[in-house]
Amino acid sequence: MTALLDDPETVGGSSIPATSIGAIVDGRQVNTGRILTSGIDMNVRYSLTAGANRFDLGLKGTYVLQYREKVTPLSPAVDELDRAAYPVAFRGRGTAGWSRGPLSGQVGVNYVNRYHDLAGKRIGSWTTVDLELGYTAPATSGWAKGFTASLSVQNLFDRAPPFYDSPVGAGYDAANASALMRFVALQLSKRW
Repeated sequence: MTALLDDPETVGGSSIPATSIGAIVDGRQVNTGRILTSGIDMNVRYSLTAGANRFDLGLKGTYVLQYREKVTPLSPAVDELDRAAYPVAFRGRGTAGWSRGPLSGQVGVNYVNRYHDLAGKRIGSWTTVDLELGYTAPATSGWAKGFTASLSVQNLFDRAPPFYDSPVGAGYDAANASALMRFVALQLSKRW
């Protein structure tokens, strides 16, 4: 304790006699927790051409087998999989795209599996659809050469996230859903 009080970095320095101190509390935060997790990630893509048409198919997914958390090295591991604010066991995205000449389009379907809140109440699954349409001017199109336009819509059908009676009053689980409803974006660009 005397060494601590003699350290010039210590608040109060050595002006406090060691005999007047009953306890010293170290309030620094220490990262001693652990997360034990395992799972499978998948990403499959397939493309094919039929005449002037090109089709692209894709499937991405994550299947979490285990997600256990230890707050301290000696605490028991707690299973947090499929609980609000933690990972869900399965989430995935499937896409189907088409292009022909300057035109293109893609549809994506996003899925988050059902799970439960901290009290065990079920939170439903969530499926949303995204759409993207594009145009790229041909290289021989004169003044329009280098011009591209795209229209994208996230959450095309305006699906609200599943209700979760969160302690912060948000009404949804921000770790597994988004409160952003339908979002439309138009992008125009020109390269010189």
